[in-house]
Amino acid sequence: MFLPGILRSITPLSLIAWVALSLTACGGGDEDTLITTTRESQSFQISLTTRRVAYLGDTVPITFSIKNVSAGTSTVMLGGAPEAISQVKQGNVEIWNWETGKTFPTVLPSPQSIAPNEARTYDLSWDQKNNVGDQMPRGSYTINAWFNTASVNGNPVSPQIDLAAEPIAVVIQ
Repeated sequence: MFLPGILRSITPLSLIAWVALSLTACGGGDEDTLITTTRESQSFQISLTTRRVAYLGDTVPITFSIKNVSAGTSTVMLGGAPEAISQVKQGNVEIWNWETGKTFPTVLPSPQSIAPNEARTYDLSWDQKNNVGDQMPRGSYTINAWFNTASVNGNPVSPQIDLAAEPIAVVIQ
């Protein structure tokens, strides 16, 4: 008789709370927890997703996306350089930049259209090495990414300010 009384008193909300508490008590799986930051700027929704915790030597997934959330087509100047760049800092010092060591075709920037609700997504993952190829130690790092264009609809922009995601802190264990 005791068990049926307990089962009747369990509500869906209390069951969810119990499961969440149980997972947290077991470590919570932070290494598998993805975090996303999103902000709007220059008619775009800018998102950055990565893992909050990673193990030493594992690739840190970094996904950057930019979506036109305006009612009209947006025109950006692209070409030659990468369309999106990610960066990892330790404190205020850049230790890794996605474009370091890569070569890109010499192409003059040209206008490209991004239609309403069109999204562009980029995999900018980090191998936990610095710009010279050395494995970084355990610690806390800040990841950021931005859309690499000099103008939106003919207006000059600063990509690292106007078209950057909100940074995310990542811990390497």
